[in-house]
Order: sequence, then structure tokens, then C-alpha cells
Amino acid sequence: MTHRLNARVARAVLATVALAAPWLAGCNYITGQHDASTDFLVSPKADGTYWGWSEITISQDASSVKGATLQFARLELPEDSNAEDLTFLQNILAEVVIPEERVPVAKKEQFPDGEAIVPLDLLYDGDLKGFFPDGHTIRIEWTGQRNPAVEIPPDGYWVNARIRVNVE
Repeated sequence: MTHRLNARVARAVLATVALAAPWLAGCNYITGQHDASTDFLVSPKADGTYWGWSEITISQDASSVKGATLQFARLELPEDSNAEDLTFLQNILAEVVIPEERVPVAKKEQFPDGEAIVPLDLLYDGDLKGFFPDGHTIRIEWTGQRNPAVEIPPDGYWVNARIRVNVE
């Protein structure tokens, strides 16, 4: 279990570095598509809910770019998952969280049988750069209910959330 957790943390750190690298290189290299990834655990809580979060910090001030838009958000099972598909989830909501508000950016109401990768429905097509309240960190929270018809093992299932942002 510790090895799996360490591998997930390492992947999350690498994804954050990959996302931040273009920002670190200077304005000439910021533009383009940037992917980020995070893992969260869906465990068999009595109330049937789950919660996870992604927080990405960049060194350059986000206000220095022209704009940033969400291109896609998707969930996928890690390669070493014991789950066959994502039907253990009933729904999910991804929200960008800043001190003054929570803004829904993506959701999914139903997960198809047999699919280990499921795209989410995008809810927000505006500029994301205003969601870096300190200019450097954005936070996305992932919440939802698990499917009561699907049994989840005591140690839960890990889910990987991936997003792509286009920076202008």
C-alpha cells in the first residue's frame, strides 16, 4: 500500500512539475496546452460521499498571461486498479475554489459500464486566470456520491483526475 501511495505522490509531483515547467521558463514558453493530474481515494464511507482536491502552484504570476481555458477534464482508473470500470461512482462535480466562491467547472452524472476512462462534461468555458487568488495557486475540489449498487473494498479505489488547460 505504501509503495502504491508513494508512486501516486510521485506521479502527482511530476504532473505538477510538468505543468509548472512552461511557466518557469518565461513568457515565450507559457502558451500552449498544459496537462495536470491528481489522484484521490474513493473509500466506502457510510454516508456514500467522496472528496478529493488538486492544488497546483506555479512560479510565474498567472495574471501575466493573456488567458487560460479548460480544454478537457476526465477521470481514469490507474493501471494497477482492482476496479473494472468507474461505475462505483454515481456522480462527480469539479469546482474551482477561491476564498470568495466555488465555481463548478466540470461534472458527470452517470458512468458507463466497462469504461476505465470517462470524459467529464465541461461547465465553465471562461478564463481561468482569475482563479489564482494569489496569482500562483489554483485549487480544484472533486466531490460526489459513490454508486450504492457497487461494493467498494475497505481500502477503496484510487481515481486519477486529469485536466488540460490552454494558455494564451
